[in-house]
Amino acid sequence: SQVPVFSGGGGGSIEKLSTVTTAGAAQVDFDSSLITDTYMTYRIIGSNARPVANNVTPQMIVSIDNGTSLDLTVRGSKFHQRLYSDQTGNGYYAASGGVHQLGNNISNTTTKLAAFDITIYNTRGAVGQKFIQSYYFGNIDGNSDGYLWQGASLIETTSKINFLRLNNSSGNIAGTFTLYGIRA
Repeated sequence: SQVPVFSGGGGGSIEKLSTVTTAGAAQVDFDSSLITDTYMTYRIIGSNARPVANNVTPQMIVSIDNGTSLDLTVRGSKFHQRLYSDQTGNGYYAASGGVHQLGNNISNTTTKLAAFDITIYNTRGAVGQKFIQSYYFGNIDGNSDGYLWQGASLIETTSKINFLRLNNSSGNIAGTFTLYGIRA
């Protein structure tokens, strides 16, 4: 009945803050009741995840005003590696709306589940830049091979981030999503 705390020996710890499981929701939000000054770094693990609509871009959106306005600029890139073959590729994006792209053209086939790991750095810092790093494992629509996307983004704000949203470019999202806070 207690929240697990894992110590790294140097005074830091990783604490599980929230888990959301859904069979299909427009988005999964982690708001200012969870994103506080207690932690500078946050991590989200997604398991048994999949889009409900087909051929979509999974994404994370950040906000500095608890999701009221989603107008931050995020610049990033993602690289993909097709598992079982030599195909690679990359994509660059700069977008308003606080969007960090995790993958693209993802299949909604119920037997092709996705998993991901996202880390958001300097989330509550009042100075300096904020960064997102992600790993997303899934399937492209119409292809049975798995893919790995590695992505990174720069969030253009010096304000404290207090809201994280997981969703897709269209349709609903399904799966289990766990938020962790990481103490320095």
